[in-house]
Amino acid sequence: SSVVGGPAAEPAYEVKRSERLDAKRRIGRLAATLIKAGDTIAIDSGTTAIQLAEALPNIQVTVVTNDFGVLTALTPKNNVDIVMLGGELRRKNMAFYGGLTVDAIDALHVDVVFLGVDGFDLERGITTHHEPEAMLNRKMVEAARRVVAITDSSKFGKVCLHRILPVSGLDVLITDTDAPDELREASRQFGFELLLA
Repeated sequence: SSVVGGPAAEPAYEVKRSERLDAKRRIGRLAATLIKAGDTIAIDSGTTAIQLAEALPNIQVTVVTNDFGVLTALTPKNNVDIVMLGGELRRKNMAFYGGLTVDAIDALHVDVVFLGVDGFDLERGITTHHEPEAMLNRKMVEAARRVVAITDSSKFGKVCLHRILPVSGLDVLITDTDAPDELREASRQFGFELLLA
């Protein structure tokens, strides 16, 4: 629970991994169905992103990621080409960040970016705890033709310090069935597709 007025605090990595795992698994499986052979996709860091990587079929796709857990999940899938964005490892969420990471994504074009989010608020947009992550996510969004947010419903109404993009910048939002009803209205208003897992 966040302090009123202040940004939400970031839970520990192990807590994040086990929290709401069922919903994250369903979201990951649904997100994987949007990916087809020949695609180049970027997968952001996060526990829901790891579930997407687990669910990704072993087809000819290229995955760009900065997340150690995504890398681990994809390594056995020999048809998946993996482009790892290097940089400095942040152990708090086992992902790489920094100038090197941002420079690497600058040179790339991807069909779809899958963004995990820490906060999702209709007015404040999509936010995260960690500034280098927000910077990298903004670059991923610039590099991508389509932007898909993957988030479990616990993130709705939360606002973290660093904004990634406004809700109107989304093409698709994938979340679970516990999501608030106003999201349906928001999807019409802001023009994104809403998929419930």
